[in-house]
This record gives sequence, C-alpha cells and structure tokens, in this order.
Amino acid sequence: MKFLFSTISALLVSSIAYLVIKNNKEPDLGVENGMLAEMPPTPNAVSSQASGGKYTAPFPIYNNDPQASWNLLIETLINQDRTEMVAAEDHYAHVVFHSPVMKFKDDTEFYLNESSGHIDVRSGARVGCYDMDVNRKRVEALRKEYTEAADFLQMIQ
Repeated sequence: MKFLFSTISALLVSSIAYLVIKNNKEPDLGVENGMLAEMPPTPNAVSSQASGGKYTAPFPIYNNDPQASWNLLIETLINQDRTEMVAAEDHYAHVVFHSPVMKFKDDTEFYLNESSGHIDVRSGARVGCYDMDVNRKRVEALRKEYTEAADFLQMIQ
C-alpha cells in the first residue's frame, strides 16, 4: 500500500511540475513571410491562416483604414480581463490570456495583413491537448467586440 501511495504521489508531483514548466515556457511565435506560427497537431488552437476545423475568420479592416483598425484592435485587447500584452508593434501583436482558476496561458497573435485587407489571428493553448474550444470562443468574442466598436465608430462619423 505504501508503494502504491508513493507511486501515485510521485506521478502527481511530476505531472504538476510538467504543467507548470510547460505553461511558463514562452512559445516561438511571430510573423515570418506574412505567416503566423504553425498550428500544433493538437485541437487546442485556431488560426485565420489554417484550414479545416482549425480555421477561424480574420478580423476585417474598417473604412479602408488599416491603421485605425489596428489601433481599435489594440484598444480592444488592452480592455480584456486577465490579459498580458507581450508585444504591440506596427503590424504584430502578441497577447497572453490567463484562465481564471488554473492560470493556464493561451497565446493569441494578430498580424495586420494589409496586402490581404484583413487582420490575421492565431490563438492556442500552451498546455493540454484539447481546450474545450476556449480559444475559438475567445477569438469569436474578441471579433464581435471589435466589430461592434468599429460599427459604432462608423455610425458616429
């Protein structure tokens, strides 16, 4: 019985240590040749540059004004709860979202793709295999908030 308890305890401690290390390891992200980072083989990420079940729509550019659209997106991101802005450059942004209870980190990137006329997005969990569509739902909620703000700005202009 002691051996079983020791084995289970060791496995539990090892699993928690693995999750903590992986959750705090910065992923290799960014834009290269107009492309955001590749998608993982696991179903815990979505991207506007992916195909199939991992695809999510890009964010539109409003009033043919890429810079105003980008600024609106950055403002939308800054106003999110449990968010850490890692990078906010002219055409690239990287935001880390923290889950409320377990503090898991999800990396979300945005790329102002002026040549395609939209803002590309990629969002993925750092740990785990399946994220219960948290990243997809978050991107859709962000897109909705961004779109509503852009529609309002167009209406008052």
